Amino acid sequence: MIRTDRPPTGYAVTFRFRDPSATSVQIKGEWYFSSPAQTTTSSSQGLLPFQWSPGDFPIAYPNSYEPNWPVTNLTKDPRTGVWSYTTPLPSGVFTYGFFVNC
Repeated sequence: MIRTDRPPTGYAVTFRFRDPSATSVQIKGEWYFSSPAQTTTSSSQGLLPFQWSPGDFPIAYPNSYEPNWPVTNLTKDPRTGVWSYTTPLPSGVFTYGFFVNC
């Protein structure tokens, strides 16, 4: 995690995955958020990292492995074979998974 001192979170994370032979790499993670005021036992906001505000917290749903839930494409460096994706995130612990050639 790199401190950026820029909104919205003040931090950015770069995820990297090395596989020179992959034709595509995607990532899906539990980094969707909701504010306490917009959260009930049956619904939450589903804010993306760039929409995060102080006080928002990570939500477990819609961070599921449902087939139609969006994933994000990583970009390949053709020289190194390393795929990467950078996103703003607040400090904390987040789970994620890579999808290779899916």
